[in-house]
Amino acid sequence: MQTVKPGSTLGQFRVSEADLIAYRQLSQDLNPVHEQGIVYGLQLMTHVAKLFQKPLTQYTYQFLKPVYVAQVCTVYQIGKHRFEVWCQQQRVGKGTFQCVQWS
Repeated sequence: MQTVKPGSTLGQFRVSEADLIAYRQLSQDLNPVHEQGIVYGLQLMTHVAKLFQKPLTQYTYQFLKPVYVAQVCTVYQIGKHRFEVWCQQQRVGKGTFQCVQWS
């Protein structure tokens, strides 16, 4: 398995309108802010977590700006255990992670 170096792009994702509707139905979270196309926080965090190469043992996320449906988000590893999320040339989130260490 390839090791990701600091500054590397971990990947990209986009949440569709259909994804947002499906999450709304599953979660029963009817907060009207999501009717404006703002992605659910846990939905966003799940998309980010899927980009790591190994299972996570620790994961924090700080929301800096809202992410909207159909925006392409890019996740960058910026340190050994830190990452940032960028959408449309704006940093929208940041956090820390720790992956399972295989022996």
